Amino acid sequence: MVMVNSWLIVAHISDSFEANDFKKIFKKCQKQLTLQTDIYVIYIYHKKQGKIIHITNNSFKVIKGFNQKSRSQTVWCNKMLDYILSLSKPVAMSYYGHGGGLVVGPWLDPWMSLKKFNHIFIKRIRPEILCFDSCYLGSIVSLYEIAKNVKYVLASPAWHPYTSISSLKLFGNLPSFTRQNKHEKFKKYIVDMSCEFSTVKNQPKYSCLVAFDLTTLDKTIGKIQKLEFTKDNNLNLHDPDHYDLLASVESHIKTDLEKIVLSKKCMSKCPITIQGISVSYQPRGGAWSDYFTRSRWGKFTKTIEIIHIKDDKHKSL
Repeated sequence: MVMVNSWLIVAHISDSFEANDFKKIFKKCQKQLTLQTDIYVIYIYHKKQGKIIHITNNSFKVIKGFNQKSRSQTVWCNKMLDYILSLSKPVAMSYYGHGGGLVVGPWLDPWMSLKKFNHIFIKRIRPEILCFDSCYLGSIVSLYEIAKNVKYVLASPAWHPYTSISSLKLFGNLPSFTRQNKHEKFKKYIVDMSCEFSTVKNQPKYSCLVAFDLTTLDKTIGKIQKLEFTKDNNLNLHDPDHYDLLASVESHIKTDLEKIVLSKKCMSKCPITIQGISVSYQPRGGAWSDYFTRSRWGKFTKTIEIIHIKDDKHKSL
């Protein structure tokens, strides 16, 4: 009997264009699935319409509808997850859709906060690996939020290219493992996925998919006493307040922070300003203030000194 390992994909789809794109991407993904790998998808269309899709190398079908109706978002999502867990125990998880560091879903109309997503999905699954097929979820505000519930993460520190992680050949072949070797197996697996991604042709200039080991992230972040946001560590991409974390921390923390980045050898396609984790300067007020204030990182930044290039004054967020 073949031992099958499962992916859980949580996909948030905003419109019919994205729905067609999802179908094309995962039909391609289906062709690359081995007999040892299958996929369960929690498919959310425009926040309130849901269904469960099961994908194997010879089957692509909706196995249950799950519209929200009068249920709260938390109850609804937990019902869908309960159904999947009655069928399988996924070892790997991926979020597919728009993202913004603090949120999942479109920036101007988020589906939910990453804090809530972590509580509903990641904390319950505690996957061996977690992939973010979306923008900005390789930022410190994202990684610090989820660090207690997952060890290995594959994510983009800035904008995420149109190339889906699920298009990679390795995505369709989850590694076999034992209790003794599973950590090393999955650690190598996400590094290999990052390396495969770096070979995809015709990527935009902001292409960057990084493998992270979060096992020491909490301890490392706890050492930070000051962040300096300057023109020298600005990523110079799309967001003027987006910086490289490694270049923003005190020198005695840099070695520990470098160890968190697993895929250094496969970051040749990344902008030269990105060394791993990204960080945004978050002033008080504005549309994102409430999400930031409630996040783990937002609370932590209140305890440290912040120096910002725009006025060179010391600030405490």
